[in-house]
Amino acid sequence: MTAALSMLRTPRDFSAMDGVRGRGHPLLSVRARRNDLGHPRFGISTGKKVGNAVVRNRVKRRLRAAADEIIALRSKPGRDYVLR
Repeated sequence: MTAALSMLRTPRDFSAMDGVRGRGHPLLSVRARRNDLGHPRFGISTGKKVGNAVVRNRVKRRLRAAADEIIALRSKPGRDYVLR
């Protein structure tokens, strides 16, 4: 079992990621930057192009589950990640 996943939730957390370079794919992009907390945090953003609210929430749940698995394997402590 993995530790509880810390999420980016406030608009301030997400706006801090503006201007940060990341990696992209046609279906998913990832941005990362350092934080001073000592543990990784994840933020998930889905736009209306993905679909209606039901579809967007399903996508966010699946990404959150994937991030929960990744946190134990690959994420660096003290980083913020945004998945879009």
